[in-house]
Amino acid sequence: MKKKIMIGTPMYGGMATHAYIGGLLSNFEILRQNDIKVDWNLMGNESLITRGRNYIADHFLQSDSTHLMWIDADIGFERDAILKLLNYNEDFVGAAYPKKMIDWERMRTSSILSTTPDNLRDHGASYVVNFLDNEHNVHKKNEKGLVEMRHLGTGFMLVTKKVFKKMRANCRQARAANFGQFANWYTEYFKTDLDEEGVLQSEDWVFCNQWRDVGGKIWLDPSIKLDHIGTYIYEGDIQQVGANVT
Repeated sequence: MKKKIMIGTPMYGGMATHAYIGGLLSNFEILRQNDIKVDWNLMGNESLITRGRNYIADHFLQSDSTHLMWIDADIGFERDAILKLLNYNEDFVGAAYPKKMIDWERMRTSSILSTTPDNLRDHGASYVVNFLDNEHNVHKKNEKGLVEMRHLGTGFMLVTKKVFKKMRANCRQARAANFGQFANWYTEYFKTDLDEEGVLQSEDWVFCNQWRDVGGKIWLDPSIKLDHIGTYIYEGDIQQVGANVT
């Protein structure tokens, strides 16, 4: 069967970042050159992320697309990133992006080791993933160069219809109510939940758990570099370091 991708992006407030738009445009060109058709579902103004993702999944399952490419509207990505994931021919594969935070302690330790500015930046990032074991070894790759994971963020994730079909029997049916009017029923593939220790898990973690519960594997391509766009408050105390007058 010829591959066709649906881009699924929940856009809170109907807004997307410049990095996301630039990534889409450059990837569309590469996909077109490889004769891969692209459809999309850009879910705007949905305040409940779980409901938005479930609506997109439902739309995907009713379409003729073979793959659903989840991309969050605040993710920047390289021009061949989607094609790389597609060419692995895996049911569930994605890439890692940094959390919207800086690990200052790890940066401090790295600076003691006289690292370069670029390495210092990399050491300050913490990623939206969970490894299968406590080794956290991103170099533990298979023959394709992929690393099996416990969890991946849905911010940049490619899945096939097989993923949804295999987990459907274990998912609840739900529908939304707006102003007293009920929407159509949908399958609740995405939901939040508590783990065995009472920790609240996000909808992407629960989605990964459900896939692994039915025997599925989750793969990470660590070679794909992603940006996570956000806001930052620049703090400082001039009395501590002096003024930069150059």
